[in-house]
Amino acid sequence: MSLSEDLLAPLLPHLSPARRLAIGRWTVLSITVVSLALVLQGSNTILSLVSYAWAGLGAAFGPVLVFALFWRRLSYGAAVAGVATGGLGTILLHTYPPVAGIYELLPAFALSALAIWLVGRTAGPDPAATAVFDQLDPGAATV
Repeated sequence: MSLSEDLLAPLLPHLSPARRLAIGRWTVLSITVVSLALVLQGSNTILSLVSYAWAGLGAAFGPVLVFALFWRRLSYGAAVAGVATGGLGTILLHTYPPVAGIYELLPAFALSALAIWLVGRTAGPDPAATAVFDQLDPGAATV
């Protein structure tokens, strides 16, 4: 129903409630068929798919959150580099694992943190972000 109510209704306001309901039902049916196809594929379990998704989220956003809390040199460019490196690193490490059985999150998290640090050191801090950081944590200005 979210597709028909939240996405299509504003774009196509002339759709009748019955038509939106039908679109919502077809959407649910389509998602069910795709989910069943993924499960019946046999090579992946739901646990492995969820684990892969969490690895991507953790590697992309985890280092950015840690650096945002503790490093005053974090800039927009460094954050974008970290998210991109963490996400792409997870995909590449899942597709081409260098060591069998290693969880993608660990090396992708490290690569993302390294990208954030390198870009932050070369590009320099954002003055506006540094001012806000120093206002929130005055003792950090000396670090």
